[in-house]
Amino acid sequence: NRKGGFGREGSAELGRVLGWLVGDSTSTAERAILSFSGAEGAELATAFAGVVESVVGASADQRQRYAIGAGAVAVCDEPRVRSSRLLRLAAEHGLSVGDQHKVPESVFRGTEAMQRGFLQALFTADGTVADSIAKGASVCLTSISRALLCDVQRLLLNFGIASTLYTERRHGGLRLLPDGRGGQ
Repeated sequence: NRKGGFGREGSAELGRVLGWLVGDSTSTAERAILSFSGAEGAELATAFAGVVESVVGASADQRQRYAIGAGAVAVCDEPRVRSSRLLRLAAEHGLSVGDQHKVPESVFRGTEAMQRGFLQALFTADGTVADSIAKGASVCLTSISRALLCDVQRLLLNFGIASTLYTERRHGGLRLLPDGRGGQ
């Protein structure tokens, strides 16, 4: 029913970048790739390119800038932000290829702004708002990782927000999924 405690490290921008890395990213050996979709995908990609640049854009000696932009993948009409420095930042925060579905410890130790930024980006990437007359309005986060959802519950509790974790809401089975080219 009230806020908990927050750390002294991090910024809202760093939280947002880490949140999107957890929510909707992939990695190659050379770079991390943030993916955006939907009607607002291009606008989000451009905004996140600026946020990523503010977080990883300056070199250690601050004399050389590292420009980051948003680009689109023509085959699937998906704007993306790619960066080798973003891959290094992800690794510094414990997010590696195949092990990115978790809340980094640095976020738990982070400032209120950092934790809020992380949740904003994660819910923007993987969340939905359901509003029905029968059940009322709710905000949902979907993930294949139960551990991630439990960690998100801990962050939400730090803001005084109680949440419920629903498991096995869908039965296993075959489903058609988008192929990224307009088909299934």
